[in-house]
Amino acid sequence: MSQNNSVPVFPHHGSHVDRRGMSISDNRKRALFIGPKFTTYYYGKFSKIDQNNAASGFNFGAFFFCFLWFFYRKMYVYGCLVILLMLCVGTISEYLEFQIFLFSLPIAIALGMYANPVYKAFVEQKIRKIESLATNNLEHELIKRGRTSIVAACGIFVVMVLLLSFIFLA
Repeated sequence: MSQNNSVPVFPHHGSHVDRRGMSISDNRKRALFIGPKFTTYYYGKFSKIDQNNAASGFNFGAFFFCFLWFFYRKMYVYGCLVILLMLCVGTISEYLEFQIFLFSLPIAIALGMYANPVYKAFVEQKIRKIESLATNNLEHELIKRGRTSIVAACGIFVVMVLLLSFIFLA
């Protein structure tokens, strides 16, 4: 596969040699997996996480879109867990007769604070899994299995709207 113009070439420390004998750096693998947003956003965030093993800043996408952000980033299990958490919080707030806002705001803040480290761990786990496959073109597999899915985010949004309308209109 030829060089992808949206993915810069990174230094080859911590590199992997694919089946064609091509050396690919860890950052290039991350850039291929994540897409163009890696160089403009995640490279800096991941570097901060690597340097001091702490939070890398606030992720406003995860804060405002909660479970939709996880589905957009193809983190389906995490997205489902956030949905389950929000359902539990909604049930508890209904039972205790509290406004759901009192419970959901701290959850959204926590998602914004910890989304970047969770996403970094997810990306690295997925890259290791892709590297273990018997593939002739690692770069192609990283692009194919990574990136984002607007279809998944929109699909789960539609499903949630339909479920909520069914519940409230029934």
